[in-house]
Amino acid sequence: MTTTIKVDRELRDVLKKQAQAHGRTLGQHLAALAEAEVRRGRLAAMGAAMQETPPDDAYLADAQAWQSEQMRAIARARLLQHAGVVDPATLATVRRWVIDVLSD
Repeated sequence: MTTTIKVDRELRDVLKKQAQAHGRTLGQHLAALAEAEVRRGRLAAMGAAMQETPPDDAYLADAQAWQSEQMRAIARARLLQHAGVVDPATLATVRRWVIDVLSD
């Protein structure tokens, strides 16, 4: 079943361009936008719940142990191979993480 939704021409044109850019009909695009809003709501609710119940000391200890084990589990042979290229900001973040892990 279809229906007509009245919107300003400017908004209609923006939505049509967005739909075309994603290879969708206008109806499919509106459905995708509605689903994205539902998802945002779920993630916001989850984030609020996580803020209300921060991790306890046991969880933090387990997480730290898991993260340090993860670093130790890397095979030496893999460290000698070319892994790829990252931008300077990402490399700085990785260096800080490695220093943090190794200093514990």
